Amino acid sequence: MTRDTPDPSGNPFYEYEIVTLDRCRATYDDDQATMVFEWLKHEGRAGGRALPRQHDTRSDPWVGTPFQHRMMVDGRWQVVDAVRFSSWVGVVRTPCGAQIEILPKTGNDRGADRKAAPANTRRQFIQMLACLPEMQHIRHPLRALVDTQMDMPLGDIFLSAFLHSVAGLLGRGMRRDYVRHEDNLPTLRGRLCMAAQMRHNLIRRDRFYTRHDEFSANRAENRLIHTALLRVLEMAGTDANHSLTRRLLVAFDGVPLSTDIARDMELVRHERDMHYYHEALSWTVFILNDLFPLTARTRKNTDTQHEAAFMLFPMECVFEKAVAVALATQMPQGYRLEEQFTSRHLVTCLPKAGQEPEQRFSLRPDMVVLQPDSRTVCMVLDTKWKRPVPDASVPLAFRDSWINQSDMYQMKAYGDNYLNEGNGPVVLVYPRTNNFITASQPFIFNSADGTVADMEDRLQLWLVPFCLDRHILVLPDADGKAEKDMPPAENAPRPLDFGQFITDTPARRYQLGLDMGRAD
Repeated sequence: MTRDTPDPSGNPFYEYEIVTLDRCRATYDDDQATMVFEWLKHEGRAGGRALPRQHDTRSDPWVGTPFQHRMMVDGRWQVVDAVRFSSWVGVVRTPCGAQIEILPKTGNDRGADRKAAPANTRRQFIQMLACLPEMQHIRHPLRALVDTQMDMPLGDIFLSAFLHSVAGLLGRGMRRDYVRHEDNLPTLRGRLCMAAQMRHNLIRRDRFYTRHDEFSANRAENRLIHTALLRVLEMAGTDANHSLTRRLLVAFDGVPLSTDIARDMELVRHERDMHYYHEALSWTVFILNDLFPLTARTRKNTDTQHEAAFMLFPMECVFEKAVAVALATQMPQGYRLEEQFTSRHLVTCLPKAGQEPEQRFSLRPDMVVLQPDSRTVCMVLDTKWKRPVPDASVPLAFRDSWINQSDMYQMKAYGDNYLNEGNGPVVLVYPRTNNFITASQPFIFNSADGTVADMEDRLQLWLVPFCLDRHILVLPDADGKAEKDMPPAENAPRPLDFGQFITDTPARRYQLGLDMGRAD
């Protein structure tokens, strides 16, 4: 997006949102809205598979096939063309130069503050994104931006993070090295090369062919950053980013541009005293490898015959990694959290003569909690990037219709195969929304005879929200109150933290609403 393009930050698109021409006009001017919408329909008809290279393994489209949508227009019901985004979130630059910003669906939740929602959702998404291994470099530069610049579009926030990482690098000093030069100079500098002197200056006594070392900033790392800054200057969408880019370019004035980017990337040295270059270089790789849409050299998609640039992330993977990273820091002493744990299979195929039995259909929960000093699983967790119930106050008897039945079967299979004797907690983790603010009483799977006797020793399915602001599981207190509803008194019951939820079996039973006296 160029600097003259209308700023779409106040009205971004959301995951799974239905997009019409009128919706595009709320973000762009009329001409650009028409071009953006027509391109979205073209992408949808082509399968919407023009996805970034780092996610080529996923085959689901980022935008769906165009369809007819019935909506109210000027007080009358009309049928209009529409497309719908999927669960890919991030930034797209269209062939006309417009920036499409797609934010997580949690920002489009009912009851959300429409003015504050975009900034809050960007902050939550960036904090989750920083948990991905390939995006670790965005964590530290964005600390200074999280509370001050979230009103900018997502693409400009990333550009600002890159510029601040370069500014921090310069604050610690640009790295220089001794670079060897051979040149025919008017003064003697360094060592005189006798053979070259005789060959070039036999009749020129005013010249000296020398070999000398020069303390210079002409390093591969600096050349790459200088080249990336020039790319950013062309596409800086805000005056602040444009001004900061120009100031940084002045500091790189004596550094030549990279003429062979691939070669210079091979020459980058990851030395101990170069650690402060890491964040800026990580952003530089994104920019120069055309992985960042605002600065990418648009490339033609053979399926759609359009040029566009993408930086999209599947929210299911982003949410799963954010939950895993957060919970790994909240484990009780000795307990371990493992991701994508696979040690069980659903069935065993009977072997043929002379062959070994074959395990089929591996069971791979997103996370398991292992007991200290053992490989025994004491809790199974699986993340779901969706809304489980319309309201946490819905009576338990009516809540089964709001939960995906396949999720119930999946967690039952995990519990029966991974937990000791099939008893214990299995947890479905959902994003916290205004309609799902705290965990409530769990489901108890029936015993083999169909009864629920001794329910404290049965397999328990918990539906637990994950707070995207504080990165914690939101568990109720013993009275079932959510954290935000608790009184401020010092003796007020506090919610269980994740460590207590794992280790404190009596407290967990108390939260089940069981009669603890009955066990006596």
